[in-house]
Order: sequence, then structure tokens, then C-alpha cells
Amino acid sequence: MQYRTNPRNGDEISALGLGCMRFPGPSGRPDARQARAIIARALERGINYLDTAYLYPGNEACVGAALEELGCRDWVFVATKLPHASCRRPEDPDRIFGG
Repeated sequence: MQYRTNPRNGDEISALGLGCMRFPGPSGRPDARQARAIIARALERGINYLDTAYLYPGNEACVGAALEELGCRDWVFVATKLPHASCRRPEDPDRIFGG
């Protein structure tokens, strides 16, 4: 795996990331066991960057649970996306992301 160094803090982030939009299972209810297996396989291959989004129902919770079960949250980088269409007021991002 190739890595890129974050010049601000020296973190080594995999050049490839795992997109978490389409885990197996019905929309809004990803299969946690299969998602965990996918994430575990990506980590075995050296991927330490996961990409998810608030608009992928159930996926953020599924990713969080998998990272906790795998004991890797301290060294995996997780990105999420701001649902800009849901933001009408300056305080909306805090409401959406729980800040």
C-alpha cells in the first residue's frame, strides 16, 4: 500500500480508501457482519482511510461498530460528508454532526 503524509501532523494515510456507501444489506440497514468483514479485509491490505456519509443510512453506525470490534479506531481515519442541502442555517452542521 502506498501512503501519503499529512504535512500538518505527519499522519500516514493510505492512498486508497474504502468507500462505505454500498455495504451488503437492504438500503438503510447494512449487514453489520458482512460490513465488518469488508472493513477487516481492507485493513489487512493496508487501507487505513474509510469514507462514509451521513446520507448513507446506517453506514456511519455500522462503520463505528466495526472499528470498535476490530480495535483499530486509534489508527484508522474516517471521513464523512456534509449534507449541504440540509444546511440552511449556520448551526445546522453542529445539529447534523452532533457537535
